[in-house]
Amino acid sequence: MSRDITIVEPKKTHCLVGQIDEYIRLALVEVLDDKKALRVMFAVLKSFSMLKNRYKFETEEVMTNNGAVFGRRKFSKNKESHPFEQLLAEMEIKYRYTKF
Repeated sequence: MSRDITIVEPKKTHCLVGQIDEYIRLALVEVLDDKKALRVMFAVLKSFSMLKNRYKFETEEVMTNNGAVFGRRKFSKNKESHPFEQLLAEMEIKYRYTKF
């Protein structure tokens, strides 16, 4: 589902948060001014809301890479308090992540 790409300009960093829905074949991308976990979590929440409001589609499962913004580092100590992890737990969305 989500994959982040960082764009670096002199003294400025942007983060692209992309979402691909395999069921309805829709891709969404949002450009963020930073790569902080809370910002990424709200961008993903916004896309969930758009899918629900516009297409009446409920998100049941999410797959991400192992980036720190998603809270799925192999030896992460803060999984339970990570914003992205909490969002998915609260919304009862199954969380899968890539092996790399």
